[in-house]
Amino acid sequence: MKKWLILLLFLFVPICASAELSSNLNIRNTMLKSNPKLVEYATYVDNEGNIVVPTDKGYATVKYTYGAFRVTVKEEYLDENGELVTCGKRTGREI
Repeated sequence: MKKWLILLLFLFVPICASAELSSNLNIRNTMLKSNPKLVEYATYVDNEGNIVVPTDKGYATVKYTYGAFRVTVKEEYLDENGELVTCGKRTGREI
């Protein structure tokens, strides 16, 4: 019984640690000037408003590009300096 409890504890602790990372960050949305209902940039910031890259994400900002009928046609992933980052094997994502 004790072995199962220890094993369960080791499996549960990493899940809690990653949840703490996300709970400490806020998302700041910058709306599109031509259509204030659409988000142009979604940026992770800390409690002081500084742009941060969550270690579980690998990027600080997602930039959305819209096509006809407000459909998202492109997502670009940016670091804290606004430079494109590679998410997996490609930069950004075409939809």
